Amino acid sequence: MRGTKAFFAVVVLTAIAGLASTANAQLQFVGVGSSAMFNTVSAAAFTDLCSSRSGSACHHWSAKGKNSADNQNWAQGVDSRNSSIPVEAGNFFVAWDSNSSPIKIWSYLSVDTIVGQRLFFAVPRATQQIDSGALSAAGQNLVPAAILLNRQTSTDQPDETTGIPSAVLSAVQTSFTAAISDVRPEDPSPARIHSLAQLPGSTRPSRWVQSPLSSSTTRATPTAWACLALMAMSPSRT
Repeated sequence: MRGTKAFFAVVVLTAIAGLASTANAQLQFVGVGSSAMFNTVSAAAFTDLCSSRSGSACHHWSAKGKNSADNQNWAQGVDSRNSSIPVEAGNFFVAWDSNSSPIKIWSYLSVDTIVGQRLFFAVPRATQQIDSGALSAAGQNLVPAAILLNRQTSTDQPDETTGIPSAVLSAVQTSFTAAISDVRPEDPSPARIHSLAQLPGSTRPSRWVQSPLSSSTTRATPTAWACLALMAMSPSRT
């Protein structure tokens, strides 16, 4: 298991670094997807990419749930294909280097592997929205500081307590640049088809999916989307 996690960490770091060269000069990475990869992606962005540059001044901030001041989600993905598609709230992490011009930014919205792929493959691609309260609110330390090493200071670094800069907040209100998944791109399709189907005799609402096996109140909205990988990898039928 440890070897598998190490492999995934290398893959994630490679993916984020690769996207950095194709993103604009400020936004290096705007990911969405797997909750299982939240800590790994966040640590890779902060420790191995942001703080590894000599002279960098890296910071990070995270939040989940709702802002009690305005009752809005701290962070959410918005699928604009149809106004009836609910927003998808998630756990949010952002890291930035304030000693670069312009500021370099990495962000990740943890929702769910299937939801993340839907938000990324949607046409037009879904966008990320962060509540303006992030400008002054203390971070929630969703990622343990023990795994967020700042390579310039050689210390484990907690979330910022005074919010994020306005330039960072403005920049992350944009389309996702990557979907982080722990399954192949075509694999969510059968799960999506299953979740969209109303089983005979079922009382489950068709507008969302929620696990009955835990106390979690998190819900996901099953919505159709197209994936080129499905067409490329599915066997032909006669």
